Amino acid sequence: MTTSDNEHSHSASTRPTPLDLPNFVPWACYQLEAPFTVKVLVSVQGEYLKPEDRSKKPRRSVGPAAAPAPSDSQDQESEIVPQCYDDTVIVLKAIMDTHAHLVELVFFRCVEIPRLLLKIIGCCLPFQSHLYRLTVRWGPLTTAGLYEFGKYLTLCQLSEVCLDDSPVAGRNYEVLLTEPNLLRSLSLARCKLDDDDCVKIAQLLEYPKPAAKLLSILNLVSNIIGDRGASALGQMLRSNRTLKYLNLAGNSISDIGAGYILKSLMEFLMTHKEIVEKRARFLDYLKLKFDVYKKCLIELNQSQEEPRPVRRKTLIRSAVEVLQSRAEAMTLELVGAYCDPFTRDCTTSRGGHLYCLGNLTLTCLNLSYNNLQYSSVVLLHDVLSHQSWISSKPGTGLLRINVDGNDLPVDCDEWGYIDELLDRSQGMRSKSYKRPYDKIKSRASRIN
Repeated sequence: MTTSDNEHSHSASTRPTPLDLPNFVPWACYQLEAPFTVKVLVSVQGEYLKPEDRSKKPRRSVGPAAAPAPSDSQDQESEIVPQCYDDTVIVLKAIMDTHAHLVELVFFRCVEIPRLLLKIIGCCLPFQSHLYRLTVRWGPLTTAGLYEFGKYLTLCQLSEVCLDDSPVAGRNYEVLLTEPNLLRSLSLARCKLDDDDCVKIAQLLEYPKPAAKLLSILNLVSNIIGDRGASALGQMLRSNRTLKYLNLAGNSISDIGAGYILKSLMEFLMTHKEIVEKRARFLDYLKLKFDVYKKCLIELNQSQEEPRPVRRKTLIRSAVEVLQSRAEAMTLELVGAYCDPFTRDCTTSRGGHLYCLGNLTLTCLNLSYNNLQYSSVVLLHDVLSHQSWISSKPGTGLLRINVDGNDLPVDCDEWGYIDELLDRSQGMRSKSYKRPYDKIKSRASRIN
């Protein structure tokens, strides 16, 4: 074997693969002669400690102790400290777990995010089975870059996307919610979203859209969303039964917009369109279930052995019943139980009209630093009263509500009732009497 052959085999053996994203991405950019340089800084995610394990640790050192030796993770974390790089160097952060699996990819204050770089990263994502979070902070995102992020969601197990402080000129954030994916948390704080953008996002979260079945956290802090955007979010909450956390702090929502959101959390009259769509979904479910049942029954009949020449009628009948019951069990396992926001348990008929009991899934709502006044406090009290009346299980409905930074009265009767209703919903049925000052202090600690 010649020297050139040895060098070629050595370079092939040391060539990084898409399994090793921190080394493969810079190498691929160099091989493609990209007009930029990529540097990937690696850090190790801190190991999770259970609450009981934390309680075992001493809070205070009894005697003098030697300074601990720096660990490998501390050395790697020290590399994340911002350094001075040339403008052509793009610095990424790859966060690994304790088993050296990539769990988070961070774009932090990048001078640019070229589409070529995003495509190279996309080639690695199908091999990153533990990657669950993508973060972009203060990044110059473009419409094309956001489109590539939308494709990322279909290539791997990404469930959390944070694009805080990274506004996109085209504001095509709907590409993250259009296709079926595993996205459960979306943060768009300080992205200059207006009412039109909020309406687009809210419409994609209405049932039975794909994003309405998984997304449980939506952060829209410090944008320019007003009452029209809040109205769209309220319309979305009428049918969405997955969203649990909604943060609208630092926007321009008044009592009118907050009313649309809060009224969806209590009993409301269903519209003709909602009733028709509800019935259509149920018919589609029955048709699908019947088609699957027929296929399962045919497969079971074909898999049975040839019948014996002589059989009693009762034995034949019991065998048929067994096949039918097995086919029904297989159908239920394949199709699943019927799930809809407007099932019989969630609706009630009164006076010839159909009413929905309201959204009991949303548990955390942040409306701080908006334009709310006293009428929102009254409506919040009505919502909590309704949810407490219809639900006997603790932890159903609103559990935390933040209304700081609004022009609200400091002391009024509604605050005391709101305290008691929140205590009841959280399962803290305390019968001790609270003075007005204690109620205000308790509200500040629990509502904030």
